[in-house]
Amino acid sequence: MGSEPVFDIVSRSVVRITIQQSNKKKDNIYRCGTILNCDPDRAFVITDGYKLEEKIGACMVIVKFPDKTKVYPCSKYCRIENGMLGILCVPEIDKTFDVNLVKGIQVCDRVLEMSEKIFVYEGVHRRLVSGYITNFDEDYFSHNCGVVELAEYGAPVVNRTGEFVGMSCSLEYHLSATVVSALTNIFERIRETLYSVQ
Repeated sequence: MGSEPVFDIVSRSVVRITIQQSNKKKDNIYRCGTILNCDPDRAFVITDGYKLEEKIGACMVIVKFPDKTKVYPCSKYCRIENGMLGILCVPEIDKTFDVNLVKGIQVCDRVLEMSEKIFVYEGVHRRLVSGYITNFDEDYFSHNCGVVELAEYGAPVVNRTGEFVGMSCSLEYHLSATVVSALTNIFERIRETLYSVQ
């Protein structure tokens, strides 16, 4: 499968998260988020929580979905745990998500392989950049996708079939991602906590 069919799958499962620290656009923090669960009335989104601990609750959060819906979750619908930020997104009253355009991503349930082809979602230009796994262990893997300057914390990494395999977590010396299977329990705890608040 080339990158076009994969992009079609992934683009329905990626949101743009803006954390507004002030009225100045230059002060905003941007993250890619990945939709794990979605129905017409609510969606559960996750991203890397790096350097966001003090921001959540003190700043306005805006989540823009593929169907152009914007959600402004209050702090009780945002939770950081073990470096991951989970957001429960509920559309405005009398509005729903278009589930033909917004979908939860399929999570890969198999072990990654060395030299496996992968794609990183690059949110600035809304595209997938391909590369290969160059090193991995139980929790992290490195890859050679050429997105260093435009990569974002939390950007999803997917395999050839569009399954979610990792989340970008280091953009410095080499690109690395946390293996999704190492995060599944954290995602589930955050989701359960946020769903119980609603």
